[in-house]
Amino acid sequence: MSAKEEVKPTTSSAVPAPVNPHQELLAFLAEMNGQDCYDAKATAIGKLDSNHHLFVPQGFVKSTFNPETIGKVGAAPTVTDKIYAQIYVLNKNVFEGEIAQIKGALLRCELVKAGWCTGTYEVTEKPAPAEAMKTMAADLDKIKEYADDAKILAMLLPLAAEHTFRTMGHHYISGMSQDYVTKYSNFFSACVKPHLVDYLPPDLLFHRVAHWVPLSSALTVSKNDIQKVSLPNAVVIRSTSAPAGTALISTSAAILDALSGTGLADSIGKASGIDTKALKAMSDKVKANPGKFHTIPSAYGNSFLAQSEAEEFATQKEEAKKLAPVLQGFLDSLPRTSDLAAARALAKHADVNPLLRKRARAFFKEVGTTKATTISELFSMNKRAAAATEGTETVDLEEDND
Repeated sequence: MSAKEEVKPTTSSAVPAPVNPHQELLAFLAEMNGQDCYDAKATAIGKLDSNHHLFVPQGFVKSTFNPETIGKVGAAPTVTDKIYAQIYVLNKNVFEGEIAQIKGALLRCELVKAGWCTGTYEVTEKPAPAEAMKTMAADLDKIKEYADDAKILAMLLPLAAEHTFRTMGHHYISGMSQDYVTKYSNFFSACVKPHLVDYLPPDLLFHRVAHWVPLSSALTVSKNDIQKVSLPNAVVIRSTSAPAGTALISTSAAILDALSGTGLADSIGKASGIDTKALKAMSDKVKANPGKFHTIPSAYGNSFLAQSEAEEFATQKEEAKKLAPVLQGFLDSLPRTSDLAAARALAKHADVNPLLRKRARAFFKEVGTTKATTISELFSMNKRAAAATEGTETVDLEEDND
């Protein structure tokens, strides 16, 4: 080409048409005008950027929620092979990086197929992509590599996310990343699938990929009697874990249950003048309906407690605070390997009376070293119960009343 030849610019159909600033502004204002200034539920559960919504093809028929069939074959009959491929292609760009795109899109396909896509929250319809099967086929080798884990996560991830939200108050907070990684790791390890925590980076796995799954749906599934047959026992046990803000009551009740076989629980109630049965009854109410007693009950579709219920809950919380130094003293006396000893809900309330906490620890240590002299005594723990009713614990509890 000579120096005199004019260089003409080339055109490419791959260059996207410029966005109309006016239309972009209208879309932005429409979104902003559709939101309240502050919403406690939205703040608690967070929200996905609109570019990270679950995308489904236009006209997709969502599943009817059925806690008994979630995760079972046929749970989402409208997810045909063609629809599955379309969902895969539509959701690849929600994630960053080649591997994360494949893993994230694949997991979302499995979540929809498992029956979790039942509403409109953070679910957006888009025109079905052309030749979706062909596009997905190009990723087949990698898809085969991650398919088994994606299928298992389609059942376990929403349950783990709900349990984490219930007990920690949020799905995921980046500033507390390690705490959340530990929480999810413990959940998956208890299900004998510890490696699942590494399927995607924490912010993607714990928040973005399945944030659109309703918390109330996940809790209903984990508590469903039919599902209990196939779910890991660790999930069933965690379905009654106390929600954030109620650990003081539930931990106190757990300690009293641990002491009930020795006669010490009744002795603590008599000596303190506190109705420990009422405290345990409140704990049972929380376990039966944890979403109702969560600090943000609307996240589970519940209203705030009625005034009488709120007053009853507040009363039992105050009673638990009074017992905290003694019950924490019991925890302090346990071996460090005990799961119960790791509870921290009572510590700050126990430290209001550190002397009583120290005395309680010494008392329970002494009771714990008492030896049984007969088989009957070994099983009934009569000797421990007798020691508890001789007045020692009355003195300690009186310290708490000062």
